Amino acid sequence: MNALAPLLEFLSIPSVSTDPARKEDVLRAALWLRERLKALGFRTELVETPLHPILYAERLVDEKAPTVLVYGHYDVQPPDPLELWETPPFSPVVKEGRVYARGASDDKGQLFAHLLAAEGLPST
Repeated sequence: MNALAPLLEFLSIPSVSTDPARKEDVLRAALWLRERLKALGFRTELVETPLHPILYAERLVDEKAPTVLVYGHYDVQPPDPLELWETPPFSPVVKEGRVYARGASDDKGQLFAHLLAAEGLPST
């Protein structure tokens, strides 16, 4: 799989959880992630909370295998001050082999790396 296109798609969702105007974007990020996990054979549950949903996913590969727990978040910090950005924070840019966007390293990028690792797991 070419991982760059879906990563850039994920990073383009302005899921700023502290901005009430971005509530639907936070949900959209959760749904984006849920669909990718479901495609990998995970059972998913979107748990509503008073603020933003929690996405729970699990996949049993082998009852004898060790359990692996991954925790991450799909919301991001506000991009302010905007004038310090060389490019728009939710329009990901690849420059000299690096991805620049809000959430590229905390935590959407890391969470996406876990998705890629899950692709390598044996099927159930």
